Amino acid sequence: MQHPLILPFLFVLTPLAFAALWCAICLLLSFFSGWRKLALWYATDHSPHGTAFRWQSGYVGPVAYRNCLNIRLAAEGLFLSPVWPFRPGHKTLLIPWSAIHDAEPRQVLWLQFTRFQVGVPTLARIQLPTKVFDARRSPA
Repeated sequence: MQHPLILPFLFVLTPLAFAALWCAICLLLSFFSGWRKLALWYATDHSPHGTAFRWQSGYVGPVAYRNCLNIRLAAEGLFLSPVWPFRPGHKTLLIPWSAIHDAEPRQVLWLQFTRFQVGVPTLARIQLPTKVFDARRSPA
């Protein structure tokens, strides 16, 4: 004999379990990518002003962030943050231009990327679309 409250309980528990699993996966990705290490040095609550690139793809360390990065170029540096559903464990980063070094162009299939290192000694390697760096060089 089934208890009459089992079905409503499962109806509530399933979305909560999914949300907990989603947050756990996002937290793990922040550890494996190096985002957590970058956040120790470059986390910010500052609201950036500058050229925005939304829903961009890129790599932080070995982790691919496909179509979920918001990138903003400002005078003070490069702002990186994932879009809202991917934010658990990922603080907004402000990486000063002086911390970015060894930038090199790369091509993955038909896409153009620029890979660079952050910090001395290197805290992480990041790969972002080349159009981001082209926009940095062009007058605003």
